[in-house]
Order: sequence, then structure tokens, then C-alpha cells
Amino acid sequence: MIRSKDFKRIEYSLDDLNNFMAQSPKLIDSVVLFVDFIATSGKGLVFEADVRRIFELLDEIKTIHKEQLKQIYQNRRAVYKKMIAKIEDEL
Repeated sequence: MIRSKDFKRIEYSLDDLNNFMAQSPKLIDSVVLFVDFIATSGKGLVFEADVRRIFELLDEIKTIHKEQLKQIYQNRRAVYKKMIAKIEDEL
């Protein structure tokens, strides 16, 4: 392909990756704000319910990250297969 300069364009979207990158800081900020709220308004006292809530938020972040990464991987794999198919069609 390089020698013949016969390049084939494959269009694909990065919207899923952009959404992932936009949502991640928001989720992490929610944990940070919650911890900061406990530190300032709770005068350093931490209650079991607060710790449980922090773990819930962290689990939520973990679940969302796993799902988004799975979707990103599937989208990239589909693009890769499309690229292989285009190359094979030309051989």
C-alpha cells in the first residue's frame, strides 16, 4: 500500500473515548468532594455510613469504567476487523 500510494480511509468515531474521558473526572470529583465535605463539616470525624458511601461511589466508578472500557475495546476491534477486510479485499 505504501509503494502504490493507494491508501484507503477508514472512518470511525472516537465519541466513546471522548465520553469516557469527560465522565471520569466528574466521577472522581464526586468522591473527592464527598471526602472534603466529611473533612470540613465533620471536623475530622468519620462515621461508618460515610465510609460506606465512599466505597459505594468507588464501586460505581469501577463499574462504569469497566463498561466503558469494554465498549471502547469492542469499537476498536470492529475498526480493526474492518481494516483487515479492506486490505484482504485488495489482495
